[in-house]
Amino acid sequence: MRRYLFRPEVLVLLLAISLFGAKKLWVDDSTYKVGNTGPGGGIVFYKATTPFACGPTLESMCTYLESAPAGWSVTQASGCQDFAGSSTEDPFCRWSEISDSIGTDTAIGTGYKNTLAIIAAYSSQAEAASASQAYLGGGLEDWYLPSADELNELYLRQTTVGGFATANCWSSSEGDADDAWFQYFNYGGQGNYGKSHTAYVRPVRAF
Repeated sequence: MRRYLFRPEVLVLLLAISLFGAKKLWVDDSTYKVGNTGPGGGIVFYKATTPFACGPTLESMCTYLESAPAGWSVTQASGCQDFAGSSTEDPFCRWSEISDSIGTDTAIGTGYKNTLAIIAAYSSQAEAASASQAYLGGGLEDWYLPSADELNELYLRQTTVGGFATANCWSSSEGDADDAWFQYFNYGGQGNYGKSHTAYVRPVRAF
């Protein structure tokens, strides 16, 4: 009777194949986990189970969201008139001084498109969106003001990301011509706030 001898590592491989199937054996080490540093030098705070539409026209597909780190506005002037930000506190910005409906979305992945639409409509009046889009963390130019759903994910991971005040933070999703969505970072609720009011701003990006 012929015997077949296998090295221990081969036996482990064969056992793994039988238990999990060959496709699940190898993990791509290039993937990110929540809490990792992202390509833009920020903190990864969201990983989707399936890719989502993203980019300026929603024609790209992304899996992750990363947030600019605390103190981001020190390396990139925010231009916000009320408070430009510091090494420990985000800038305090107006959404817009103009009341006009431009049509935005709330879904994850839509923040970049929202931000470009806000800037196109309001130009120099788009403080919060302009401050976010001007940030160049990691040398990348695709930072933006998060949508309402993206901002909620950021709220859920605020301890991981760090540097948030327990106060209102703007999203890029408008409620109507006069109001836009914001999030309370003290207890997590979302609501509509007059666009001419000020709230904190933290840029994010999708990849």
